[in-house]
Amino acid sequence: MEPRVIRAKWDNDFDDNDCKQIYVLAAGPVPRALLASKESRDEAKRRYCLVKSRLPFHSRYSCEENSIWINLDIDTIYFVNFPATKSFLSWMRRVSNKRTGGAHKSIKHIAIHAGVLDRLKRLPNLPDKTGFIYQLVAEHPSLTDIAIMLDNSKFEDDPHPHFYTITEAKQLGSSKGGGRWGNRKVRSKMDDLFGAFFTQPKATGKEFEMLKEFRENNPEWTEPTFPMMSISKNAKCMAGYSVYSLPAAAQQVIPGAKARSTGPSSTKAPGSKN
Repeated sequence: MEPRVIRAKWDNDFDDNDCKQIYVLAAGPVPRALLASKESRDEAKRRYCLVKSRLPFHSRYSCEENSIWINLDIDTIYFVNFPATKSFLSWMRRVSNKRTGGAHKSIKHIAIHAGVLDRLKRLPNLPDKTGFIYQLVAEHPSLTDIAIMLDNSKFEDDPHPHFYTITEAKQLGSSKGGGRWGNRKVRSKMDDLFGAFFTQPKATGKEFEMLKEFRENNPEWTEPTFPMMSISKNAKCMAGYSVYSLPAAAQQVIPGAKARSTGPSSTKAPGSKN
């Protein structure tokens, strides 16, 4: 089983003069392990969860039945854009609940675009916006890493998300390079934000108090890391995992992989509403 990148894109779904916010999950074809022999499928189903791919942020809205297979032990859910932080936390709670979101295992790996995180930095005379991460890890203690994506790719809107892989960001050889979201200035900002996030907290509100209480009750808990990662198309994936070489059942579009509604517009710098 190979790790996959699960694209999570915030969208607005309009229905009967109402608007519900959702995350649309997409990862391309069904994992190969679920298309092999019966023994392989049975084993794979113990590792994969059938997660709702168009789950609303709030319980007052009904949820479509569209789902996507995710192995929460190895797959990374990559949030390419971001709603208000309270809505994000609500979605994380809902997707992690087997009854509402389908996940019967805990989420371990998530990633957030550096363009989103850059908008969380403290501004003069305004409260810190990173505090929600303390609440996030207290509510989801299984998280092992929150990757900072130095992403200059077209992954956000690519119809073939399974062609991409996440790798550790390469060191810059000079003061230049890295593109818009991987240059030295961006990396320095991310390091300032998250380099000592748990040892020298930048927020002291209720979110941090929640984490403090959790730590006291769970002294063996290990804090998640904030690795700087990059994403790009992988030639091996493109050659060996083309939808045109898969069985017809695997070529089916994952329900919900393409939004049917008019939502937040796609930009080169994913937005954040906080």
